[in-house]
Amino acid sequence: MANYPELEKLLESNEIDDVLISLDNYINELCEFGENLNVLTKQQMNFFLNQNFEKEINNGGLNQFFYNSSGEFSFETIQSLNEIKAVYTATILEKAICQFPSNNVPKDRDSREEIIEEIEDIANEIWEVLDSKLYENEDNLSELNLTYIKSNIKYF
Repeated sequence: MANYPELEKLLESNEIDDVLISLDNYINELCEFGENLNVLTKQQMNFFLNQNFEKEINNGGLNQFFYNSSGEFSFETIQSLNEIKAVYTATILEKAICQFPSNNVPKDRDSREEIIEEIEDIANEIWEVLDSKLYENEDNLSELNLTYIKSNIKYF
């Protein structure tokens, strides 16, 4: 298990975004940008999923989250959000998943894209409302991730 060099020193910074970006870059390199996730600890994986979720939401909302490779980990992302106590955000993601037939988000990207194309006329209306709720940032994901890292520092 690899650990982030000098993480304790990095965590002394008051620039939360810099800390999260630096750790995100490290974990992405460690797991080859998602190609080798089995090298991550559970805690690193939670952080990886949470960061990917937040980046996708900020870049294009729930539609983009589901459409891209991050959508493969929809259910794991609910768990990772709950793990850091982002319950409000996890609940929104659960509601977004309800737009999929039988609440099933396929792991296979091609299958997922086909379903999104079938449902997106209706789903996008709901996802956009949910996106607005996510943008309100009721769960401060940056703060929650930082607290999670600090309480699990030995796993990073």
